Amino acid sequence: MNFRNPPPDTFVGAVRMEEHDFSIWGYYGDGTGGPEFIFPSIALTGGGAQARGDGYQLHWRVPIDDSHHWLFVVSFKRSGLIPEEHRYARTRLLTTPDYHLIRNQSNRYLQDREEQRTSTFTGMGPVFVPQDAMANETQGPIQDRTREMLGAADIHVAGWRRMVLAAIRTVEKGEEAPGTIRDRRVNTVDPLFLKTNAPASSDELESAIAETGGRWVQTVAH
Repeated sequence: MNFRNPPPDTFVGAVRMEEHDFSIWGYYGDGTGGPEFIFPSIALTGGGAQARGDGYQLHWRVPIDDSHHWLFVVSFKRSGLIPEEHRYARTRLLTTPDYHLIRNQSNRYLQDREEQRTSTFTGMGPVFVPQDAMANETQGPIQDRTREMLGAADIHVAGWRRMVLAAIRTVEKGEEAPGTIRDRRVNTVDPLFLKTNAPASSDELESAIAETGGRWVQTVAH
């Protein structure tokens, strides 16, 4: 889910992970990197209507109960408006009017064996959303993590779980959860890339600009 999104033929798994005040950053073998997860339950990714380096998407999962959640997808395109066909076409192709997936577990995600032989690995269409749903939902309403086998590329998953457990203990003690911003100066630089819940120092600002290529960091006068 790195924000620079290398081309598919060069993508490799995460080789290094960093834990920050309210985010997990992953770094990859091709030199790219960026925030993988941001508190409380946000994932940052590229793709969609944005060309590489021209924006990002936020996938925000909001819990309903122990086994259900709403997924909100927020897209940002730096160079201009998101085209109409991108704003609505995927929604019409993927979901019903009440925002349930057309491809779902009850119809086996409309998996097409002929498509598997000729065009896609999963046979579930070219869009990743039903494929992600299949990977999540077929594990059951509540996953038994004692039976899973994380690989080397899943280091950010383990790191995020460690941070979530630490956050739970923090809130149980009556302290504030990670990512709670009460100082407006923190927002002088995009908090997604600041890494710390404090106003940016000159060194931190320069580091954020270097890591993002200056694409999504606001200009701040010093």
